[in-house]
Amino acid sequence: MAKLRLISTTNGEIEAKHGLKLRPAAMTSRLRRLADAGFIERFQNPADKRGYYVRLTEKGRKVMKDIIPLHIDNERQLLLALSQEDQHTLNRLLKRLTNHWA
Repeated sequence: MAKLRLISTTNGEIEAKHGLKLRPAAMTSRLRRLADAGFIERFQNPADKRGYYVRLTEKGRKVMKDIIPLHIDNERQLLLALSQEDQHTLNRLLKRLTNHWA
């Protein structure tokens, strides 16, 4: 579902070759499975024939709408084990990792 979340949070459309932290073959395989399941549609980038765009389908948008509240609730439940101070520390460290990864 992380792939769908990424697609969803970028206005429904990303350039696949830049949007995911995967080797091209692994990304292609995962996106193909999402397309085969009807969650996304793929179309070639007219400016760069090596790349393509993906967009959530109606089915993909419905799944995201149903799953996101469950995911947020899971995160809230998980964070109950940490004090407010520990949650802020975790948030700071995760931001640092995310900035390093990007």
